[in-house]
Amino acid sequence: MAICLATFAPHVAAQDTGGQNLARLDWKGVSVGITQTLPESDLSRCDTDCLPPLTPHRGIIPVAEAEVIGFLRNQVTEGTGLLIDVRSAQAYAAGSIPGALNIPLELLKDTNPYRADILKAFGAMDAPSNTLDFATARSVLVFGDGPLDPDAANAASQLVQAGYPARQVLYYRGGLQSWQLMGLNIAEPKGAPS
Repeated sequence: MAICLATFAPHVAAQDTGGQNLARLDWKGVSVGITQTLPESDLSRCDTDCLPPLTPHRGIIPVAEAEVIGFLRNQVTEGTGLLIDVRSAQAYAAGSIPGALNIPLELLKDTNPYRADILKAFGAMDAPSNTLDFATARSVLVFGDGPLDPDAANAASQLVQAGYPARQVLYYRGGLQSWQLMGLNIAEPKGAPS
């Protein structure tokens, strides 16, 4: 049995990229980046073909398909939660998880001068000293293209860094790819640009 398993094991070779948070892994000739530390690691270096951690920031709740469905059924339908697709507008227009809103990652970054307005649309309120109070903010569940797309992990971290309570941020690393792989339907959003 061990011999049989050994013949099917993929060739794996790790390579240090000179950073403490990112390593490259060669799996069957495909180079994949792996973040080595989780909470608060700098995922900006993990641009493509990178496997983000299951929990991109301390306190964020990782979810799978069953929890996404439950979130849609409960929080989204009751108006207490938002399902957020952080992919580009073009990718979103081609199809997304039913009920998802498109808020591309770029809009959640601290460089966006209108980020506070977006967070207020999520339910945050103005607070003293140019800060936001998230006591009435909706829970958010963010997802991107799939497990190798760091955008959803970056979006979840950006929300927490902006002051969003981590316990109200859910992260679906599987994204649209895992959603479709599980045989779940996608929908073309009405009014989305083509």
